Amino acid sequence: MAKIDRHYQDELNRLHEMAAEYAELNPSHAGYLASAGNDPDAERILEGVAFLTAGLRSELEKDQAQLLQNVLQVASPDLLRPLPSITLMQFKGRPALKELLTLPAGTPVAGKTPQDDSICEFRTLMASGVLPLEIRDASFRKSREKEAGASCLSVSFRFTFGDSLYLANKPLAIYLNTTQGVAARMLDALLQHCVGSAVVWPGQQVEPMEPPVWNTDLMQWAFLSDDQPELPAQRLARRYFSAPELAQGFCFRLPESAAEQCATEFSVNFYFDSSADWPKADLAKVLRLNVVPAANLFIRDAPPRVRDLRQVYMPLAPRKRDGEFLCVYGIEQVSGQYRSEPESHLYLPFWRQTSMDALRYQEQLSAHPVTDELELSIALGGGERDEQEVIKARVYCTNGADASTIPPGRVADYISGSPELVQFENLTAPTPYRKALSSEQQYWQAVRQLSGNLMGHLTTDRLHAALKELVMQASPDRARQQINMKKVDAIQSVELLMTDRLVSAMSVRGYEVSLVLAGDHFSSKAEMHLFARLLQQFFISLVPVNYFCLLKVTDQQTGEVLQWSPMLGRKPLL
Repeated sequence: MAKIDRHYQDELNRLHEMAAEYAELNPSHAGYLASAGNDPDAERILEGVAFLTAGLRSELEKDQAQLLQNVLQVASPDLLRPLPSITLMQFKGRPALKELLTLPAGTPVAGKTPQDDSICEFRTLMASGVLPLEIRDASFRKSREKEAGASCLSVSFRFTFGDSLYLANKPLAIYLNTTQGVAARMLDALLQHCVGSAVVWPGQQVEPMEPPVWNTDLMQWAFLSDDQPELPAQRLARRYFSAPELAQGFCFRLPESAAEQCATEFSVNFYFDSSADWPKADLAKVLRLNVVPAANLFIRDAPPRVRDLRQVYMPLAPRKRDGEFLCVYGIEQVSGQYRSEPESHLYLPFWRQTSMDALRYQEQLSAHPVTDELELSIALGGGERDEQEVIKARVYCTNGADASTIPPGRVADYISGSPELVQFENLTAPTPYRKALSSEQQYWQAVRQLSGNLMGHLTTDRLHAALKELVMQASPDRARQQINMKKVDAIQSVELLMTDRLVSAMSVRGYEVSLVLAGDHFSSKAEMHLFARLLQQFFISLVPVNYFCLLKVTDQQTGEVLQWSPMLGRKPLL
C-alpha cells in the first residue's frame, strides 16, 4: 500500500471519530455529519477532505528528506557526500631543497591506474612542512650501561641542509609504515612502555626530552577546507573506522636547546621497560617522515548555463577530459554574471547567508534513476532580474572506484600545482570508494547521532549504538565494516561517574569512564590498547568544556587494567 493510501485511511478514520465526538456534544448539528453511511453527500465531503489532507501529509514527508539534508549540510556535510578514496602520501625533499618547504592542504598529486593508465588526482588533506631532513639509521637494541630501561629504539637523523634550529619548539612526526598488527605493537611500546627518552647531540652529549605522544592529527582533518572541524569525537572515530592506517603515527619534541646546538646530525633514543613487545621489522622502511593523508578529490569546471527562473533545481555536470571517469562530490564555488554587468557575483551556501537578500545556493546530490550515478544540482536564491544571467560553477569530483585500484608507490606523478622541490609516493593502497547516504532513514540516524548527548546518560547499549552508527557511516566496504563492528562488540560494559578533583586549590569537575573490553575480539593485546586509546580521545572530545576525563579499561580475559592520566581537553590534568 502506498503512503498516500495509508494517510488517506488514517485521515478518514480520524474524521469519522471526530464527527462522532462532535455529534455527541452537539446533537442539534448531528444531521449535518455522516453517520453510519446514511448521508452519501456528507460522506463524499469527508472523503475529499481526507484525500486532500493525505496528499498534504505525503508532500510534507517528501520534504522531510530535504530538510534533513539541510541540517546535515550544516552539521556534518561529509555524510551527504560520497566517501572518496584515501591514501597516505610521503614527501621527500630533493637535493635542491635548502629550507623548510610548507605544503598547504590541497597540494595536488596524481597516479595512474594499472588497468588502463588513466590518471587519478589526489589532494593532500593537511598542511605539511618538508624539511631537508632524513632518517639515516634506526635500530632496536638492548639498553646500554647507564641507559634507562631494558631496551632502546635509537633513530639517527641527518640534515641535508641547515641544522636543528628548524626543529626548535616544533613537533617531529614519524609514521609507522607497516601492517596494522606490527604498527600497533610498536605504538604500544612507545606509548605504554616508554620509561624515558633522550636526544644525543654530537659529541655524545645526552639530553632528556619529553616522551612520545600519539599523533591524532592524522585523523582530525576535513575533506574540504570550508568544512568546519566540528564534532571532533565523531570525526576522529569516522576517520579511524574508514582508514585505521591513519592511527599509525607518533610525534615528539626536541628540547629547547635544539636552537642552540645547531646540529646537522643527532640521534633520539626511546627506552622501554622489560614488558615491551617490540616486533622484528626493517626499521629503515618502517619509519617515515613527512607523511600526510590525501583524498581522491579535485576540481572541475561545469559548463556555463543560463539561469531559468522557472526551474527550481539546475543540474551541474563537470567537464570530462578524454578517457576520464568522474563522480561528483560537492560544490567549490558558484558565480553568476548579468549581461549588463562586467563583473560577476558570488553565490554563498544557504547556511552562510547573512540576510534574506543575500545571493545563496543550496546543493543537492541524488542518484540517477537508471544508471544510479550521483547527480549534482543547485537551487539559487536571490538576484532575480528581468535579464539574462549566466551561472558558472566549480565542482569537486572524484574518480570513483578507479582510484582504489592504484597500488602503493604509484601515486607519484606530477601535475599542475605539484611541488617540484620534493618527490612523493603513496605508502598505502587507497581505500575503497563508497557512495553517499541515500535513504531518509539513514538521514534520520545521522541526525540522531549528531544531536544525541551521549555523556548525559551513558549506557553500554547507547555507546554500542553510537559507535556502530559511526561504523556504518565511515566503513568504505563490507570487510572493513565487519572488522570495525567486531571491535565495537568488544565493549562489554561501561560505567560513568561524575566526580571532582582538587587541582591547585581549585575544584575541577569531570567524568570517570570505566570500560570492560573483550580482548579476544582483537588480534593482539597491542591492537586492543590502540582501540582503547581511540576511545580515550573519543570521550575527551565528548565531555563539556573545562571538565576532565579519566578512562579506565579492563581486559575481560586477563583482568589487565589500563588507566591513563585524567585529561583536561588535550592536556593532562596537573
